[in-house]
Amino acid sequence: LTSPPMDLTSYTDPYVNFNYWYYCFYGNPPDDTLKVFINNGLEIVELVSFSTITTNWVPASIRVLDHITPTSSMTVSFRISDYSPNVNITEAGIDYFYVTNSSVLGISESNDWLQVYPNPSNSELTIESKENAEYSFSDLNGKVLISGLTSQKHTKIDLTGLETGTYLLRLGSQTKRVIKE
Repeated sequence: LTSPPMDLTSYTDPYVNFNYWYYCFYGNPPDDTLKVFINNGLEIVELVSFSTITTNWVPASIRVLDHITPTSSMTVSFRISDYSPNVNITEAGIDYFYVTNSSVLGISESNDWLQVYPNPSNSELTIESKENAEYSFSDLNGKVLISGLTSQKHTKIDLTGLETGTYLLRLGSQTKRVIKE
């Protein structure tokens, strides 16, 4: 599986983000792998290799600059391998592939003073917080699309003008991932 060409030259610090799962029937640890490669048109390098069996989707966020120089024609490839001599049942899945200007793994999904719902949403997002705070709603490139100040009860954000996709809601020091359907 290979991504279509992407221009990563406009990113200051690009990260490749995706969710994956990996399964291998034989071996503990298995000798088979799920490998992720990146190609900038001049060279191909391995970003990461997974061999630990997972039963759930696992998020990954990999800094591109640690591995290769970004160009205007980048591709990412995912390869699963069944190494000899054990002919083996080996499977993997990739989902929610996207590029951001920072890692998304430090994003808080829950806390006791902030609630965001419904998530995913197709029209309106409600923020419930125990204190007033400035918020910003941005795309995955960091471009702020909506900003304001929350009330101590409910703050509503209209999402109807936004495209379907993943966004980031920052409120104080907290960041939540929001899906627009």
